[in-house]
Amino acid sequence: IDEEYITADGMNGRTTMAAYEDYSEWCAHAGTMRMSQKKFGRRLCMHLGMVSKPTRIDGKSVRVYAI
Repeated sequence: IDEEYITADGMNGRTTMAAYEDYSEWCAHAGTMRMSQKKFGRRLCMHLGMVSKPTRIDGKSVRVYAI
């Protein structure tokens, strides 16, 4: 995973789905098992002190990470 996304500033405003897809790709390349999307999101929020909140992007309801 690109280090810029590991910081709260880098994750702020990113969709939870995009972050998990990046994480999943990293796991595949690293040869490691990935955790569930729910567990990944919880750990990320706890580690960075963030929350995920619902919002709309292009009229579609999504969740984004927020500081």
